[in-house]
Amino acid sequence: MLAHLEDLMRQIPAPTFARSRRVGLLCTLARELHACGTTAPRLEAALLGIAARLGLSAQVWSGPTLILL
Repeated sequence: MLAHLEDLMRQIPAPTFARSRRVGLLCTLARELHACGTTAPRLEAALLGIAARLGLSAQVWSGPTLILL
């Protein structure tokens, strides 16, 4: 699954959208990955990579019932 996420990350365009749209996308991805049961280390790594690709700085922590961005 991690390889699949890396492939998806390569397809994300360089940050051309407004910051609010990029943050919204990151939050949506976080919710969806968490809802799918992605493990905490994998979720955190994926979100950090996606945030970097979107030109955002992020700190991520996740638990069974919580995601902090």
